Amino acid sequence: MRGIPTELNLPKEPQKLADLVYQALEHAILNNQLVPGQKLVEDEISLQLGVSVTPVREALVRLEREGLVTRAFYRTPTVRVFTRKEAVELCYLRGALEQLAIELACERITPAGIERLIQTQKDADACLAADDFSGYVRTNEAFHKILIELSENELLMETLRGIWNQI
Repeated sequence: MRGIPTELNLPKEPQKLADLVYQALEHAILNNQLVPGQKLVEDEISLQLGVSVTPVREALVRLEREGLVTRAFYRTPTVRVFTRKEAVELCYLRGALEQLAIELACERITPAGIERLIQTQKDADACLAADDFSGYVRTNEAFHKILIELSENELLMETLRGIWNQI
């Protein structure tokens, strides 16, 4: 199967295997190594990763719950294809939840948190000055993640992570 990294050091504990298979598949999807609409055949993935089908199945179920994989009734799972409407709805939802996270962060922020934000903004400015667009994108994402962390709301952080991945 195209796109799944095979250089994993997989432990033999079942839950850890499922977590590592999940991480490998999530990474491949988010980095477009597994493309929207691509079939995810459990037997092929398990063979490629050198694991049994069980952790692959568990990872696919988790990815399906998070909205990155879709499966029609008794069909092979596929990497989800988002419609334009779904993408726009996700962006609106992300905006509303990030606004909530910022409001919570403002109530709970510490001097150390403020310093983290200031340093991240300086890093982003340096990337812009150096015409380093990919560096800017990374630091911008880091800035947003710090704001979300400062909200100190675990459920909100996990929900936003899922939305970011889908976007």
